[in-house]
Amino acid sequence: MKSRLKNVAKELGFKNLSQFAEALGIVPSYFSHIVKVRGMNKRFEENMLARFPRVNVEYILEGKGEPLLPEIDDEPQKRRERIIYTIKEIMDELKEPAREIIIQAIEEYKQNNVRKEEKKAKGEKKPKSEES
Repeated sequence: MKSRLKNVAKELGFKNLSQFAEALGIVPSYFSHIVKVRGMNKRFEENMLARFPRVNVEYILEGKGEPLLPEIDDEPQKRRERIIYTIKEIMDELKEPAREIIIQAIEEYKQNNVRKEEKKAKGEKKPKSEES
């Protein structure tokens, strides 16, 4: 895995794994521990893909394919993935009461959008206060 990570880092323009680790926001010694001892876990993979979406994880884990995936115009998808990753990081840092408040607010937002879509599908008009 280490040699494949070196190849990925080189393809991304890094001189060595320490620079790659720093770009991932990981202390190089911890990165070395991941590579040599622990292996790549889901959180590490998500972090790497959020910062470098073209990295081919299958290449790193199994040696299949090329170090980087082909470039495609998927900016909206990349932004969405970065936002989701950032939200996950924030949620992991929050204490329980704040987490529950945010989860509840998200659920209310979803329910309101579903109601709006149902009304729209039925052809109901907006109240005059919502028009303008």
